[in-house]
Amino acid sequence: MQPNYGSYFRLPSINHNALPVAQAWTDYVQNHLDPFASPIIFTGNSAHAAEELGRRWPAYEEIGVKYVLAESNPFGWVPAVAFSGQVPAPLSAGQSLSGTIPAAELKFGQISTFGVDLGNSDNAATGRLQATLCLKNSCVSGVSLLPGARDHGILSLPLQRPLNIASNESLHYRISHLNGDKPVTIWLFPEMEENHEQIIAPSGGKVGYAPHIVLDLTPAGGMPRLIYHGAATDIYELPHPKPYFETQGGPCEVNAGGWQETTARCKAPATLIRRELFFPGWHAQVNGHPVEIARVAEIFQAVALPAGESRVVYAYWPPRIGFAYGAFFIGLAGLLFWGLKA
Repeated sequence: MQPNYGSYFRLPSINHNALPVAQAWTDYVQNHLDPFASPIIFTGNSAHAAEELGRRWPAYEEIGVKYVLAESNPFGWVPAVAFSGQVPAPLSAGQSLSGTIPAAELKFGQISTFGVDLGNSDNAATGRLQATLCLKNSCVSGVSLLPGARDHGILSLPLQRPLNIASNESLHYRISHLNGDKPVTIWLFPEMEENHEQIIAPSGGKVGYAPHIVLDLTPAGGMPRLIYHGAATDIYELPHPKPYFETQGGPCEVNAGGWQETTARCKAPATLIRRELFFPGWHAQVNGHPVEIARVAEIFQAVALPAGESRVVYAYWPPRIGFAYGAFFIGLAGLLFWGLKA
């Protein structure tokens, strides 16, 4: 989803592509989320956006991000391949491509999804693609439809059940075009290191080449997980996003009534954190009385709460808006005067 559509559909989003934008926010993006991002836009399309997201996703949780829309899995395991000089390995119905990922290359964890880079020019491929993954004593498969698969994109194949990767186990995979009257292409890329066994494909083995594979690996403790796979996007859910309203102290029970109103019941005085950009023009009232909004966590808002029940209401109007209204009405009166005079 392109930036600013979140605003149009009233869907909270941290992407932006509009001016003016607060300096504090752009500094925060470069310091915590993506140091390669543009200083004025944040679209997820920087040179290292997916890599930085894969490394820094807990920082996204800190600012309240729960869902990530992506064309391919930025959180999974990816083999070291060079993304240039690729060669096609076409698979007609009934044909397969197979290879092995050595134990030394694998991370430990639980695989739930297998993804592979496809060629599907003009959306011509038909039928289904199957991936079969095998360890020493077990195999598991996943299937996905080919119509609608993105050309030069990762096709995700959710596995029938998770596959646990333990130490000293190589992973054997077979990618099969099950049916359909039009072939599909698996792209093979030059390997950065000579770790794979030779790829076996109908077009002949290619030493030093491997598919661009993404394994959705989830260790114990939680990782972002795939909750939706579609032709336009995949959606991943982050496991522990911070809430929009949160208290420190208390303890408190918080019941939000929207983005600009909440009720808190606190056993002791506390601080209410609102994950909205601290910016001149925001005002807050606690039980009908104006209170000061402080800056917290570099960019967010905080107000002090007493013990007991508090109703907190926020409102925004630009600084010196009264002067702007005054100038507007003076100008309007002048236009009316000259209009009547004419």
